Amino acid sequence: MSEEANEQGQPKKPRAPRKTPEQRLAELQEQQKKLEAQMKQKREKILRQQRQQQANMAKEQRKADTRRKVLVGAAVLHKLEAGEWPQERLNALLNGFLTRNDDRALFSGLEPLPATAPDPEPAPAPEIRGY
Repeated sequence: MSEEANEQGQPKKPRAPRKTPEQRLAELQEQQKKLEAQMKQKREKILRQQRQQQANMAKEQRKADTRRKVLVGAAVLHKLEAGEWPQERLNALLNGFLTRNDDRALFSGLEPLPATAPDPEPAPAPEIRGY
């Protein structure tokens, strides 16, 4: 028997010829490229997840802020309806706070703000002579 057998009694497979150092280097460079591409994909995935998490957090913060505003408004309206807070006090507060007429129209007792005059045209620049 000229063929050698392995431990299970099967003939050993012939060995592949050894690779040259150049071939091995090329293989390693290819592995490096694949790993770099995988890392880039992973990095992009993580960045997408981070952006999504930040967007979710901002959305939750906006929701909480809106809820706080609604609750404060409900408390103030409750005080008004119960007579614990005079309407004039609310009007004074809102008069200094509301700057848009469509917002002011939602509340009785608030007059629209006067229309502002457009800015006048700037004067023409003086001519410079002698140079």
